[in-house]
Amino acid sequence: MDESLQDYHAVVAVSELEDRVPYPVDIGAEEIALVMMDNEIYAINNICTHEYACLSDGYVEDDRIVCPLHLAEFDITTGEVVEDPAEENLQTYSVKVVDDQVYVKI
Repeated sequence: MDESLQDYHAVVAVSELEDRVPYPVDIGAEEIALVMMDNEIYAINNICTHEYACLSDGYVEDDRIVCPLHLAEFDITTGEVVEDPAEENLQTYSVKVVDDQVYVKI
């Protein structure tokens, strides 16, 4: 295995992702949402920190992901809360793309 991919997990082909459409993936017990924006791919925790809801069931507006349950909003690039009712930021994950494959580090 390429040493630069140590601790990374192959999750999906880039060609499977749609711009600004959240894509859920599970790596072990971690539930992650991938979002491609402007040819960059971001990985954030898929579970809203306010109440249990899958952010991948929500939608992306500008650089924010909006929770489908209570409309909390998070910055996709940093995981920071930008709209209540959530108060705790999301965890973000490192992403690498090699050829057409997306890798996420846990």
